[in-house]
Amino acid sequence: MVQLAHGSNLDFQGKHIWEFPRREYEIIAMWFWSSVWLYYAALGFTKLSILLQYLRVFPQANFRRACYGMIVVVVLWSLWATFSALVMCWPLHLFWTAEDFFNDPRCLPRLEVW
Repeated sequence: MVQLAHGSNLDFQGKHIWEFPRREYEIIAMWFWSSVWLYYAALGFTKLSILLQYLRVFPQANFRRACYGMIVVVVLWSLWATFSALVMCWPLHLFWTAEDFFNDPRCLPRLEVW
C-alpha cells in the first residue's frame, strides 16, 4: 500500500493501470517519465565507465581503438536515448495527461523509440 502526499492510498497489486483514478495515474506516469530518462543516462554512464576501465587495463593499440570507437557509439546512443525519453511528448506534461498517449500526434511512438 502506498500513501500519496494528497492523502489517498494506492494498492498497486492486481489492478490494471486503467482502473486507477485519473489523478493517481498521472502521479504514476510522472514518476515513470522521470525514471525512464534517468535510467538511460545511468545506463550510458555505466557503459562508459566500463569502457574507460578497459582503456586503463588493456594497452594493445587495436583494442584501444575499438574502445574509443565504442565510446563514441555509446555516447551518441546515450544522448539520443536520454533526449528522446526526456521529450517523448511535447509539451512534456502530455506524457502523463494525454487521454490516449499511444495515439497522440504530439508524442513520439513509444514502442519504436524504446
